[in-house]
Amino acid sequence: MKTEPIPRIIPVVNYLKNLSIEDYLCSDKFIRYCIKNNLEELWQSAIEEAGRRRSYFSSGLNHSHLDANDALIIFLNHFYRTNTVVFFSFLVDLLIGYCEFNKCSIESFDIIESIELLNAPANFIYAIKALDKNHKQAVPNVVLDDVLDSKKLEEYLNKMDISIVEKNYNQTLTFCYSCLEGLFKTYIQKNNLTEVETDKLNSLSKIVKENIKQKLEKRKEKHPEQILNLLTTIPSAISEARNHYSVSHFDKDASEWLAVFSRDSVNSIGRLVLKFVDIN
Repeated sequence: MKTEPIPRIIPVVNYLKNLSIEDYLCSDKFIRYCIKNNLEELWQSAIEEAGRRRSYFSSGLNHSHLDANDALIIFLNHFYRTNTVVFFSFLVDLLIGYCEFNKCSIESFDIIESIELLNAPANFIYAIKALDKNHKQAVPNVVLDDVLDSKKLEEYLNKMDISIVEKNYNQTLTFCYSCLEGLFKTYIQKNNLTEVETDKLNSLSKIVKENIKQKLEKRKEKHPEQILNLLTTIPSAISEARNHYSVSHFDKDASEWLAVFSRDSVNSIGRLVLKFVDIN
């Protein structure tokens, strides 16, 4: 009896088949992932069930690969029926592991379209996009000096996405803080504000805010003061959160909503600051 996916996840399964993911599924790396997440017995049961359902044996065929593919369908069917959040989390972990195992990236358009139809939460979509080398975050492509450029900002955003999916929210806050610190230092360096010597995020953000404000006034551009205020209030909030929850400070656990909000805020501030880098 052939193993069939639930109709709603057929596009997801077809995408995974096209990746030829069976080598990874048969690897020690995937088994270690299962053990780490207490899934090893469930996976073994799925492999055995796939073998029982296979009604043929042929010399020359790699039955372990065929059974692994069918076991994956059993896994995905089970997760989707019981808990869609676990389904999406496992799918993201699977793709991350596949990329690491093969030292490659993926083309994410089809899988993103497929899981969007399943109402996947945004953080899972972000994490899959981060595995696509052709995907770019919405930040201007500004070439800066060696502190932080738009490419580095993209890397930070991708790391944030993956840490959120892996529920490592404290790590997300660390990335947010480091990213903003590098971003503000880059702005200051690029605009020759060399008299400034500080590593405090709140102080850096105030310097950048005042410089952008001066540029707008010089250009006689009207602007809502509240927007510029976000350049200091959000970094201040992220700094406070990081000091309370970050792995580099205390042992308290940050919440998912705080990590997601901080990540999105860094993305918005990054776009705003890089927009003004080369404006005199």
